[in-house]
Amino acid sequence: MDRVQHPRRRDEPAAARVLYIHPHGHLNDLVIPAGAISVMNAIDGPRLGRYAFEVTDQEIAEAGVIALDLHWSCGITGFEPMVARIRAVNPKAVLVVGGITAGLAPRTILARYPVDYVIQGDAEAAFADLVAAVRQGRTPDGIPNVHGQADGPGHHRRISRTAFDRTDCLTIDWFPTYKKLSGLQAAAFGVGRTVPIVRGCRMRCPHCYGSYASTFGRGTLTRSPASFRALMVRAEQERVEGLRLILGKPSSATLSRLLGALRGLRLSRMPSAVGVFLCSPPSLDDLAILEQALPTGVHLSLVPPNEHQPTLSDRQMTRELALWEQVASMVAGSRTLRMDIWTDAESGVAAPSRRLQKIGGTNAQLSRSTVWHMPRIVDRPGNPGWDEVRKAVLPIWTFYASKLLSPSLADLLAPYHLLDELEDPPPQVHPPPGLLEVVHQELVSQWRATHLPTLPNQTWWALPVSLTGALEPGDSRNGVRTLGHLGLGRLGTTARPLPCGPRRMTTTIDDRGVRLSAPLDPLGDGMALLPAPSADEPPDEVWVRQLLERGVCILDLRRGNPPIPSSVPGGRFEVVLRVQDARVAALDSDGNILVAGRSDLNYFRKPVASSHLPSSDQTHAVRRGEHAQSTEI
Repeated sequence: MDRVQHPRRRDEPAAARVLYIHPHGHLNDLVIPAGAISVMNAIDGPRLGRYAFEVTDQEIAEAGVIALDLHWSCGITGFEPMVARIRAVNPKAVLVVGGITAGLAPRTILARYPVDYVIQGDAEAAFADLVAAVRQGRTPDGIPNVHGQADGPGHHRRISRTAFDRTDCLTIDWFPTYKKLSGLQAAAFGVGRTVPIVRGCRMRCPHCYGSYASTFGRGTLTRSPASFRALMVRAEQERVEGLRLILGKPSSATLSRLLGALRGLRLSRMPSAVGVFLCSPPSLDDLAILEQALPTGVHLSLVPPNEHQPTLSDRQMTRELALWEQVASMVAGSRTLRMDIWTDAESGVAAPSRRLQKIGGTNAQLSRSTVWHMPRIVDRPGNPGWDEVRKAVLPIWTFYASKLLSPSLADLLAPYHLLDELEDPPPQVHPPPGLLEVVHQELVSQWRATHLPTLPNQTWWALPVSLTGALEPGDSRNGVRTLGHLGLGRLGTTARPLPCGPRRMTTTIDDRGVRLSAPLDPLGDGMALLPAPSADEPPDEVWVRQLLERGVCILDLRRGNPPIPSSVPGGRFEVVLRVQDARVAALDSDGNILVAGRSDLNYFRKPVASSHLPSSDQTHAVRRGEHAQSTEI
């Protein structure tokens, strides 16, 4: 099959063009699910991939088929407004939704949103057949794994092992921005490509892949050893950065055949460590094959067997724990092997998980997987409903906004890191009395209820200030830096609030992301950003002074070029939020930037110039300061 992106011609019929859009709202919006890549690679003809923040109305209008992923449930936030935009721009497009969440709730999505089809389970053949029908002018009825508005439940069909071997999760020429960004290292939730070596999982661990694996259907699919070997050789030839492999929990014999297929390889041109999600302990001989084949590093990620669901027999659990201890001992003495142990039990850090981490020494890390208990659509009893999930994930943006724009709130959020690799028990936070204590209690309450440290009622206010000195370049305590004309100001040394008081900023969540906006009123020479725990009333003087003592983000209006006039009719003060940064600007009535700056979490970085990368997503390197310079996105 031709995988080269076809040139787009004006004379091509709209029905020929397939557009894939990845909505915003995730813990890392740049991560693209493996299934989205493989289904787009299953079709011929002109195709294009775009992020929500970059897709244009013209691209939407020119598409005959538009595919959206609703993979992780937190994507509901950006999925809803994107569907509305597509229908406003191109009401005739065939709108297809896929992904894990979509596959678990196809009839709910079809009932609630103006989409045409939802794909469930193995999607490559289903999507290819659907696109072919649209291009031929046929109604795509009766296609296995495809649910339509007028259809019944539909029938489910697994693809064959031969077809699974042919799935392609590596080719991304048709998604130019993702191709450019997929080589970045991320402080959490790595951007690199993920390849299922095993699709589906026989376990049902609630915080892992197993909690939704049955959406694919009965049983599991496993690539042939020859296909696995060929895939790894290709990944090295193409120098795929941050490659992650999903193996799940295969039998010992299956795992040995897969890893044995790499015998004799030495893929020394792999640009980074390879992540391997694996919950079956490999034999030491097979681990040695993996270590030899991937000299730039292997990161094993596992859920320890004592936490598997359904619960293993005592005999099997004892055997697997003993094998994992042998693996941990080998990891401890290796230059290139690492081990990430994800624990879910409250006592996990004091039981087998902690023992594995201790044996693995500095090459092993133990983390809580609490965030994956956020309300989400899964296939277990007591599954939360759509509205419950939607309500819980909608305020995720407040976590990132607080870390980026308020040092005081970032201090409270420090124990939650970037929602990955959480410590247990988390470090104690002792905020000063007053509203900071109230905010802290709200964060703790939300974490206990949803496993997301958010502030659902948070509002932001714009406060004109008088500047008396240079702004600070960032908040070293929380690893946030400011760039351009944005900086931190403090009470008494840099900033003085003006008596006009703050103005509430309007919060807009649309198809592109989250935006905060207020009228621009340059009475002073700076505009400060103030968080408030609720919308009931504006920040009072006591709260403002408390925030200013620690520092607040201020846009310096003194540095406009040309100078900003004292009155800008129709102008506005605006913040555009993304996971990793916040863009802050003063704009005139036409939307032209008068002065701007950025607050950056140092989330994405260029690859490290080393043959032995400490992590496929660079989390360990973040803590040791081994990164190359940050990169602009």
